[in-house]
Amino acid sequence: MKKFLNFIIFKLQTILKLKIVYLCPKGVFLNENNVFDSDLNVKIKINSTAYSILEILNNELSFNEIITILLNKYSVHRNLLEKDVLNLFNDLEEKNLVERKIKGNKIITYFFNVFIGQYIYKKRYTIPKSNIYTFLLLLYLILKKLFLVILFSIIITIYFKKNFIININIINNYYIFIFSIILGFVIHEWVHIFISRLKFKKVHGYIMLKKFTISIVKLNSESTFKSILLGPVIPSFLGIIFIISYFVYNNITFLFIGLAFVINIINLLPFASDGKRLLEKFLIMNLRKE
Repeated sequence: MKKFLNFIIFKLQTILKLKIVYLCPKGVFLNENNVFDSDLNVKIKINSTAYSILEILNNELSFNEIITILLNKYSVHRNLLEKDVLNLFNDLEEKNLVERKIKGNKIITYFFNVFIGQYIYKKRYTIPKSNIYTFLLLLYLILKKLFLVILFSIIITIYFKKNFIININIINNYYIFIFSIILGFVIHEWVHIFISRLKFKKVHGYIMLKKFTISIVKLNSESTFKSILLGPVIPSFLGIIFIISYFVYNNITFLFIGLAFVINIINLLPFASDGKRLLEKFLIMNLRKE
């Protein structure tokens, strides 16, 4: 199934005359002896061969174009070179130091990325210095990532509105519930960053988008117990306030907002990402005490 989907995507890219290029994301700088990740303030050592390959990435070339340039520099069999370069790129992609990007007609590229590209290729964003800009960036990225879900929701409501008699308040509350889930997640991720910034003044990390997820990648030393815990707790606490407001004012909208926010509490369970990290921090703290 995966091979079939890759084949369809490849054919679609060919028909639309789109090109996949490799590049270093913003915040990643290349030196002769290392790759410097300024967002994390981390250096990764590389050899001279890797450096000669990576310096070509500044030109935003496709894989075949990169191989063609390297074949003019090195006397090596094409298949062997392709294998080595691909291994290097895959390794650096795992570390979020190399990205793939679609190039072509701007309008076609934009729609391809919105509908397909963003669910295939990873992309990282430097965390803005301003807390307000950070919040707005997270909101934009999550709305973009959930574009298809939002579009599908709109289509469903239009269908039901045309074919069934539905109270307009139900539709309004449905949209409020969906947007509240999104807003709750934004608050959740923003609090992780905000608490770390309060403690360390500067956050070393970035926002990572891959397939269907958005996450904050930070130095482990800056992911404190408090910053991990308060991420899901604060939107959940706001949700409880809205649920209480529902019983006080008898307004069903408050209940929908409250339930959407309270969903964040799931992230504290041991199988969830925050829950796992909290458990690890808790165990480390206990081991240090011993």
